[in-house]
Amino acid sequence: MIRPGFIMFLGFVLMVGNLFAVLGTGGWMGQADIDIVNYLTGVNVHTAGGVPFPSLAAGFFTVGLPRLITWDFPFLEGGFEVVRWVLSILSIGVMMAVGQMGFNFVTNLLGRR
Repeated sequence: MIRPGFIMFLGFVLMVGNLFAVLGTGGWMGQADIDIVNYLTGVNVHTAGGVPFPSLAAGFFTVGLPRLITWDFPFLEGGFEVVRWVLSILSIGVMMAVGQMGFNFVTNLLGRR
């Protein structure tokens, strides 16, 4: 099984990589970068009928996790494309672990009567 510390490590790498990518292009953190950090930390708050409620883990699995496993940074292009391919090995492990956890969840859910 995948350990939470490994996901936290990948999240840290994503955040630091985004920071380096933004600083390398001469910009600063924009709204899109802040949204990614919010999805990874589960800080998204939505309102329905004027009542705020947090969206918890849904944003992590729909936005945060795909960003974690694609390694889509501007500094990993060109000569550093090999590093991106090596890091993709970690992504394969994450996809396998999340798939196994999802399969176990569905079988346990359907096994209850």
